[in-house]
Amino acid sequence: MMLRKITKQQIYELEIEKLKREIEIAERQFNTAEEPFISAFTYNLLAKKELLNAVIKKAKESA
Repeated sequence: MMLRKITKQQIYELEIEKLKREIEIAERQFNTAEEPFISAFTYNLLAKKELLNAVIKKAKESA
C-alpha cells in the first residue's frame, strides 16, 4: 500500500472545506431553531465561523 504525502497547505484546504459544510449545517439549524435552542445554535454558528476565519488566516500565513 502506497501512502501519498500530503502538504500542510492541503490539510488547511481540507479543513476549510469541512468547516464550510459545517457552517451550512449550523446555519440551517440556526434558521429553524426554536426556544430554548436559539442561543446554543447561535453560539455554534459563531464558533464555526470564527474557527473558519482562524484556519484561513493560518493557511495564508503558511503559504
